Amino acid sequence: MHGIATPNNTNVLVGVEHQLWARHNLTHLQSSSNFLNKGEIILASGNNVVGIMIDVEQMQDVDRKSHTTINDGKIIINNQNSIGIDFGQYSSNK
Repeated sequence: MHGIATPNNTNVLVGVEHQLWARHNLTHLQSSSNFLNKGEIILASGNNVVGIMIDVEQMQDVDRKSHTTINDGKIIINNQNSIGIDFGQYSSNK
C-alpha cells in the first residue's frame, strides 16, 4: 500500500478494517466475525497508513461468542508515520 506523500496530512489509508459490532437483541449471540491474515500486508511508501484496524462497537453481551482478529502473516512497514495494527473501542452508556 502506498500512503499519502505529505507527512503533515489528516488523511489515513487503511488496508483492512475489521469492525466488530454486536448489539443485544439485534444480532445472534453465537455469531462472530473472524479475520485471519496469512499473507503479507506491505506498507510500501508514503505516510499515514494502518495495516489492520480493529474497531469494536456495541459489544454489550458478556455471553456472546468472541470475535477474533489473527495476524498469522506479516505486516511489513517500509513507510513513515504508520501503524501495523490499530485497535479502537467505542462505547456508549445510554
